[in-house]
Amino acid sequence: MKPILLLLALLAGGAAAPPTAERKVNAHVLRSERDPAIALKVADGFTYLGAFPFTIAGIAGGERHVWVDAGKDKRIRRMFILQFEGYFEGTGRRYNYTPRNVTKLGENDYNSNGFFYRDADLFKEKPGTEAELTRKFVEDKGYTLDAEQVLYRFYRSLPDDHRNEFLIFHIEPMADLGIAMKDVTENQDTEREKGLVAAARERALKAFTILEH
Repeated sequence: MKPILLLLALLAGGAAAPPTAERKVNAHVLRSERDPAIALKVADGFTYLGAFPFTIAGIAGGERHVWVDAGKDKRIRRMFILQFEGYFEGTGRRYNYTPRNVTKLGENDYNSNGFFYRDADLFKEKPGTEAELTRKFVEDKGYTLDAEQVLYRFYRSLPDDHRNEFLIFHIEPMADLGIAMKDVTENQDTEREKGLVAAARERALKAFTILEH
């Protein structure tokens, strides 16, 4: 699946119930009691903005926790997101992944991938996605977010019944990397593009640490 289509499939959503009480954040550390039970520390330099809920096509839902690194002008230089997501009971749906760029984080294996995108393109195709909700969330708090971004993510389904998944996103403005969407190929597979995504992956890995729960 092409990167832009993959993102659309993953980010189709809208508003839902408030974030759950099972997850607490103290500045840089998030602790979740379930789905999954995890403790994660976000690197210094990020500011926690809070969380918001979402639903996906009426069959799944969850919450996003958002941190940003911004200058005095409040332009976002880096954004870090933790997403807790699950299919609703009775849907019969499961998260079934083919192993892809598997990375060991803590005690668990995560699939991973990265790509470039323009979020306005997503909004036209699928209004109310998590990407659109995230833009509104940060802008309501006075921050600005470039339209063109490079995203790297780590994600895994939970082994109880694979009805839930956990995702880690690291997002940066493409402009800061010296590239624009007009310069990007459709499949994003040139040596330059792959090199920029590989470097984004290394920066993403430095943005957080999995702790003992």
